[in-house]
Amino acid sequence: MRDYNGAAMETHAHVPKPGSTIKHWLIEGTFIVLSVGLGFWVSGIRERNQNRELDDELTYNQGQIEPSLAFEKRWIANLETAGLSKDLKSGYGGCPTSATACGLFFATRPPRGSSRSNFPILRSAAWETAAATGALRLMDIQLVAGLSELYQMQELYKSNIDKVGVGSTDWFDPAFHEAAARKLYLALDELYYDESAVLLPLYKKLQPIVHAAVESK
Repeated sequence: MRDYNGAAMETHAHVPKPGSTIKHWLIEGTFIVLSVGLGFWVSGIRERNQNRELDDELTYNQGQIEPSLAFEKRWIANLETAGLSKDLKSGYGGCPTSATACGLFFATRPPRGSSRSNFPILRSAAWETAAATGALRLMDIQLVAGLSELYQMQELYKSNIDKVGVGSTDWFDPAFHEAAARKLYLALDELYYDESAVLLPLYKKLQPIVHAAVESK
């Protein structure tokens, strides 16, 4: 009898009161809702910040490309005028005349103005960060596809800059003047095409979409 009473008392001690059970579930449910809401809020902030960084990056890159077009167009025109001339003064001591491709490069290059580089330096940190952190999965799939194409073209553009032959031996050898001069012309023409026909149209297409995504959040 004593064991029976002890078991009954133990069972009774573990039976929750109806009122406290409802209160318990209400509190737990409230915390679950708050946690889910907080997660969505944090994700929204992260997405908005990522879109803003991409927006700033695209705006910056477009601002680098646009003024470069006139510079490179004039440079190409100067190369066409110079032809295979070997007696143009470059103003650069390392290759003083256009007898080498190096000299032709400096003899025909227009004034750079305030720019410190011959070609635009394009940024990609915001895109790389978005790809590395998984933020791209929060974006529209069509927008991600467009941005992926754009940044792949940026990488191709950077590799085309390397075709301007500063690192090749024919750059400094008068014996290879004609071939090196033609390579210089083709490299600049290809860069101009990349900027005017590929990159700039993509920036103009995608930047307003990213900007709209920032404004809508």
